[in-house]
Amino acid sequence: MSNKGITTLAGDFAASDNSVYYLYSLSQKGLNLPFDLLKNAQISNFTAYGSYFSDGKQTYYIDNEGKNVTVVNGISAFEYGVSSGTIPNSGEPPLLTDKNNDTYFVNGNNAKKLNVKGVTKSTGNRVLTAEGTLYNADDLENDTPVFTKIAENIVDVSAVLYKDKYGVAYSLSNNKPFVGNIKAIFGEFAVAFDGTNYRVHKDGSISKIFNSEVIDSWTSVGGLTTQEDGFALTADLNMYGRNYWFDVWLSEDDYWNAEWNGDTGWEIDVSKAIYETPYINASSSWAVAAVNTADSLGLSTSELSANYQATTTRAEFCRAAVNFLRKFGYDVDGVTPKLFADTTDRDIGIAAALGVTSGTDAAKNLFSPDNTLTREQAAGMLRNVLNVIGADTKTSGVKWTDADSISSYTKDAADVMYTAKIMGGTSTTALVFSPKTPYTHEQSIGTLVNLWEYLK
Repeated sequence: MSNKGITTLAGDFAASDNSVYYLYSLSQKGLNLPFDLLKNAQISNFTAYGSYFSDGKQTYYIDNEGKNVTVVNGISAFEYGVSSGTIPNSGEPPLLTDKNNDTYFVNGNNAKKLNVKGVTKSTGNRVLTAEGTLYNADDLENDTPVFTKIAENIVDVSAVLYKDKYGVAYSLSNNKPFVGNIKAIFGEFAVAFDGTNYRVHKDGSISKIFNSEVIDSWTSVGGLTTQEDGFALTADLNMYGRNYWFDVWLSEDDYWNAEWNGDTGWEIDVSKAIYETPYINASSSWAVAAVNTADSLGLSTSELSANYQATTTRAEFCRAAVNFLRKFGYDVDGVTPKLFADTTDRDIGIAAALGVTSGTDAAKNLFSPDNTLTREQAAGMLRNVLNVIGADTKTSGVKWTDADSISSYTKDAADVMYTAKIMGGTSTTALVFSPKTPYTHEQSIGTLVNLWEYLK
């Protein structure tokens, strides 16, 4: 069958203006891929996923050999599909979502509508919806599947971790944030914007991955135990007191990073090796109690709980301040957000509308969300939170030894924070505020707890 006139490729199908073809032998080697014409299939709005396709009116199921086509009961047309297993098109029954945002569990030619809408991704028994809610989904094939909410504001999920819209990665083993500033996740790996790679192991432990510092070029791995995973040869070596590991991709045309030696077996270019060191997201000893209290009160956001000792950004602290007001019972979600030119974040807009924060450039209407938060900026926002709540912000003034370094618009805020014991100084021998010093995540958490205690 010629593929002349093919206009659409999707799933295991190819479609022309008025016919659909099933590519049933893609798994066979070679480029000669025969097509089978599906009789009486008039294609107008063609959509396909795995062994299912839709003509815009109905959903059809075709068996693996391409011999039988049946209408799927319980669903009309679908717009996209996701695998209900860990690998798309792995043979697991898929989840199909229609134009009404309803999602169906489909097995053969039968479909069952689920009580969650708009599932866009699935891995194992976890499903992610278009609105960003991640669920644990059990018993999908039964009449009463169970969906347990894991988290909200999620944008991606893999087999062992997930990521929220703020770039924070979580391990599915404990649903706790472990690192921020994440650009993408894939399988067991999380890649940060600064290029750092993290690996989440099955037991929940986390490693940071580094490029090899080994100078030698080729090292034999012929005598070591290896595991084949498709076209990947995985090898572990211990060299110079450090463990290294490799994923060597093999194909008929390219032995990337590997060569075969008839005498010793496989040899690997160790200059391209990587090694791992344990990564633990631990707070400083002085912050442990505050972190535990914040977690119990819900005051710590995912961003602050990831990388406890990392510096806080203006955006992160604003979101934490708005979260604090929510926990305190203030109706922040009824506030019309202020719009900035460089961020559309709703909580930042709410904070600005309430007077908790202001921008960094009035003429250009900029907020600078990614700028590092300083101690005096934190003091100013926390003082403004007290104002929103209507709490007392009077102070007799504090004689800071570095008062000349404190910006005029935050001088009273620094005094209020110190008088209320929400923020302290930075020296044990003098009244030093250090207004321009960056504020860390764990310091932010500590002051939010102190603020809560002050308002009790």
